[in-house]
Amino acid sequence: MDDHQSSSSSDDDNEYIEQEEPLEFNIKCLFCNHYATNYQQMFNEHIHDDHQINLLDICRRQQMETFDFIKLVNYIRKQQTPASNVESIVVDRLFDHDEYLKPTMEDDHFLMFDYEGEIVDDDGDDNNRPMNISDEQLKNVCHDLSKEKLIEMIIELNGKLKETRNDMAKIRNLFIDEPQQSNDGLISNIVTNLDEHSDSSYIDSYSHFSIHHTMLADKPRTLAYQDAILENGSLFVGKTVLDIGCGTGILSLFAAKAGAKLVVAVDHSDIIVNNARTIIMENGYEQTIRIVRGKLERLDFEKLSLPTRYDIIISEWMGYFLLFEGMLDTILYARDHLLKPQGALLPSRCKMFLSAFFDCKFYENNIDFWNDVYGFNMSSMITDVTKEATIDLIAPENICTTAEKICDFDLNSCGENFSTTDIISSFEFHFKNDSTIHGFVGWFDCYFDSMTKLIILSTSPFAEPTHWKQTIFPLKEPIIVQSGKSVCGEIRIGKQKQRANNNDPRALEICLLLQQPIQCKLVYNIC
Repeated sequence: MDDHQSSSSSDDDNEYIEQEEPLEFNIKCLFCNHYATNYQQMFNEHIHDDHQINLLDICRRQQMETFDFIKLVNYIRKQQTPASNVESIVVDRLFDHDEYLKPTMEDDHFLMFDYEGEIVDDDGDDNNRPMNISDEQLKNVCHDLSKEKLIEMIIELNGKLKETRNDMAKIRNLFIDEPQQSNDGLISNIVTNLDEHSDSSYIDSYSHFSIHHTMLADKPRTLAYQDAILENGSLFVGKTVLDIGCGTGILSLFAAKAGAKLVVAVDHSDIIVNNARTIIMENGYEQTIRIVRGKLERLDFEKLSLPTRYDIIISEWMGYFLLFEGMLDTILYARDHLLKPQGALLPSRCKMFLSAFFDCKFYENNIDFWNDVYGFNMSSMITDVTKEATIDLIAPENICTTAEKICDFDLNSCGENFSTTDIISSFEFHFKNDSTIHGFVGWFDCYFDSMTKLIILSTSPFAEPTHWKQTIFPLKEPIIVQSGKSVCGEIRIGKQKQRANNNDPRALEICLLLQQPIQCKLVYNIC
């Protein structure tokens, strides 16, 4: 090869480098299976023209930042949100949860988009663009600034650096599976402090329509709330109402119908929140009821342009044996942080009861069954079976003694640590006839007594059945009690041990310490 050819080849190589085409991406649309090779094509030609929204303009108007945009992208992909719903989701900030910092789709080029750079370009604002400046020019700029101005700039930059570090820490924690260890072994507002990842099984359990059908079809439950609200309707007129754990929004609808000025309905489940919003609109209450998705304790009501204190808080928070699921933690938090002085809680008082029952059929089906299973002895199963409480209905005629009230508390005045402290109560059951006890049974009553009209919701065996039924604590062996004798002991209800064992913090542990006619310790879980 001669020199001329060599030079020509070198020139060609340089020319090739200079004319190298920009990289093309394979960007998948947020709303369909369309792919684009660059962001301008995706935003301006596809999303704008085909889906009829200006995504960047929506984000800009709500003053979203880069991490907000990342959360929104992951939220839309995870929830398969239609384009028509994006603006309401951005306004309500339904995406604003740390879990959405974690990519929903692998190699998602939407997450590589220079969002803030694009927003600056759109506004024509050059203030935030990188500048090429010499050392001499920098000295001249600093010389012209006052000492106070420089200090102010340094403080501002340090603040931004701290925010960035916090955001990066949030992202890092999303990819760390090791649970963070508490500095102490004490329980402190367990459910209140749960993050979304740790509480996902509970949140997901309320995402399916079946559980909402069960609750709505429970007439004693739903009618008690309806009566408590509508029969006290004059006290709702012009008031602000907070509905915690709104589900389909039935309690919010009652409150709006009663004349409330504003109802803020909060729920943690994406699926049910989207359905609730549709239900509210279909019934014409979208101007009165505002649906908010998120964990109540972490919502910034001021940032959402919502009241920070409410006249009335309503919630159907009760679980099996009243305290299962631990939602009382959230209600007490709301009382202390979101209820106006002299505001009303619905319900406002709760009582828990314990009694004893006999039921030969129950014992045969659940306990004695294991002694002979198709000719085989499986009695070793009985120990595990009797460690778990059973949720079932007990016929009123099978209650063989009086009921003992084991707890009576006023939600307006009980301490903020009430829900995280063991409930301890002694009991003594008197028997008028010879009886065989197959187990103990618990239930609760709720009182709506903070308004003019008193309404009582009872889950007693002697009341109309509810979906809570009763909570049964079965015995391994029946206890025989003679007429005129008593069964006495102590009951402890708590969740400390569940926390210590890293089990479900929403679960309950019930301990029965029998003292007469036999002495024994019976421990049951509701989980």
